[in-house]
Amino acid sequence: SDLIEQGDLALDSLDLNKALQCYESAIPQLQQDNEKMADVMAKIGECKVSMGDQEGARNDFEQAINIVPGDSNHKRAGYYLYLGQLSLEEEALEAYKKGIQELESCIRCNLESMEVEKEQVEDPHKNGNDCSISINDLKNQLARAHCTVAELFLTDLCYAQNAEKECEFHVETAMQITDEPTIDALQVMASLRLSQQKEAESYILKVYNEMKEGCDALATMVGLNEPLGDGAVELSNVEAVNSLPSFEFRSQTVKLLLECGSDECVQAAIQVLGSLLAENDEVIEIWYLLGCAFEMNDGGELAVEYWQRALEMLEKVKEGLQQEDEDDDILQQLNECKEQIAEIENKLQRHLETEERGDVSIA
Repeated sequence: SDLIEQGDLALDSLDLNKALQCYESAIPQLQQDNEKMADVMAKIGECKVSMGDQEGARNDFEQAINIVPGDSNHKRAGYYLYLGQLSLEEEALEAYKKGIQELESCIRCNLESMEVEKEQVEDPHKNGNDCSISINDLKNQLARAHCTVAELFLTDLCYAQNAEKECEFHVETAMQITDEPTIDALQVMASLRLSQQKEAESYILKVYNEMKEGCDALATMVGLNEPLGDGAVELSNVEAVNSLPSFEFRSQTVKLLLECGSDECVQAAIQVLGSLLAENDEVIEIWYLLGCAFEMNDGGELAVEYWQRALEMLEKVKEGLQQEDEDDDILQQLNECKEQIAEIENKLQRHLETEERGDVSIA
């Protein structure tokens, strides 16, 4: 309807209040179309997430799940997986597992449709069970869902009974669903193996190799291996850069590479950090991690430069927080900021002491 289109346009332009108003006004017109109504309820939920109303969004996604037609497995899977993101611990696990069940049903439905099409040509869009989505896409989504559950057992549910066994099961399943393990599955496997103090380097280096071309192009663009401000060049490989995983995913890749700690992993971490710096040079953690990576790579002077830049940025953040009206949230942020400042000052002091002794690297 016009209201839904107006809501979509408002959402695209980040006018959340208008989008929410349009979607809510459209609901009464959709009483006879459960599938469209479920879509709109999900859009209302997305608006509320962006507006900070997590609980309201949870209710909207639950309603979408309840009213979506029974044969719309793929849509219901999406709603369950979104609900999982809005939930904690056991509730999140339950939602993710239901999403996985729906995706498995969708794959079965897709395979059955393919068998039917061998006997007679028919329109894959003619029924409402959205089985026209490709098997490969569905398998990738299913692998990603298993990875999400595995990550849950590495974090929020790490103290749950059989957490390690459950994590192992879901990441192994994710590795086997697709013809080749997805980059998500490889990264979660590396994280699991590090937590078990087992060999993880082969997995995380495979992750890096999947993104190496794009990361190298961005790292070169910012002149990463030169003194700050020198050596920047134009972007050389736009296609490889556009296919890079998300900023958050690559940030986690860096931490796992540095935790592995070999020369090859540290050099890879520097290149990934270069890609992050080129994308957003206002993230303090990236400057800090670059300092740590160059320290491990015997690049003492570069390490100092990156730490000093992180320190300058943190000092500005601290000044801004000190001017805010004090509440629990501001005080917590201020304390965290002071702790980070102290940590970097300590690293810089250790580096200075090491240089005075004539040592090559920091112990």
